[in-house]
Amino acid sequence: MVETSRTPRPTGTQAETLSTQTRVLRWPDPLKPPLQLEESMLRSAEAVGADHSETLNLRVQLAFSRAQRGSSQDAVVTLEAVLERQIARLGPAAQDVLATMNMLAHCRGQSGDLSGAVVDFNNLALECTRIFGAAHPETFFVLHNLAIWRGLAGNPRGAVQALEELIQDQERTLGPEDPDTLATRSAWAHWIGECGESERAIKAHEAVLDSYAKTLGIRHPVAMTVRNNLAHLLGSAGRTELAVANFKALLLDRRSVLGPDHPDTLATRNNLAHCWGLAGQLGRAVAELEQLVLDYTRILGESHPGTRGAVGNLRYWRDRDGDK
Repeated sequence: MVETSRTPRPTGTQAETLSTQTRVLRWPDPLKPPLQLEESMLRSAEAVGADHSETLNLRVQLAFSRAQRGSSQDAVVTLEAVLERQIARLGPAAQDVLATMNMLAHCRGQSGDLSGAVVDFNNLALECTRIFGAAHPETFFVLHNLAIWRGLAGNPRGAVQALEELIQDQERTLGPEDPDTLATRSAWAHWIGECGESERAIKAHEAVLDSYAKTLGIRHPVAMTVRNNLAHLLGSAGRTELAVANFKALLLDRRSVLGPDHPDTLATRNNLAHCWGLAGQLGRAVAELEQLVLDYTRILGESHPGTRGAVGNLRYWRDRDGDK
């Protein structure tokens, strides 16, 4: 099998970052479809007015729902306008204001403005520290997300350092096996891997999964993200058979817990197909990716990053299969 210049680089398996949310800094889960949210927003505007809190919250949900389907830049514009209205009506410390700031920061990062997301999360961290205090769970959540976006903005070692400091604070305040502490430990393990320390990262992921097995279970949403990232690390380290086994087990659990059309389930199928290719099962990888592209397009649209990633992997493994 000879690599040629026409063969594109694959997107490969994808590690998953661990952004988090809380009771205050929240978004609806699951998100309703944009059309349904838009109809609700129009009814609310007619009933109570465009600047009523209920209508503004529906605008926020609509923007965030669209962002998750690929319209992040439009969501940023909408959320900035809503935030200005909310601050004017409710004041900067209102729960709705903080929730919108959180969504805006995420959408700004998703739109590609990584440094802007870091600034947004830093501002939100300052507000939460002022309102709730430095050792409050809401503040911890924002600091968690701030560290992640620092890593995504090109500073993985800064993310590791910030998460290490946060783990110490959370263990002292919340306890070592609190769900929030475990989520931060999971993110810390991920960013160790992003620093190129694969073996250390694999051990860190295994230790976190052991803690989940003893507490919340390995089918907990964060635990399944850790399992994905462990399989990703194993594949990257050349241990493809073990990576395939881990992705297959994860796919069964995500289909059962989240459903076959959930974005995380689709992403797991993409990762498994890529590992099949790495393991030499090229035909199997191509067949799975062909169906996955159809499913991604049906569920999330052809412009969604997940769809584009699956298309890239399909092209790569088709070319590899043709070169056999």
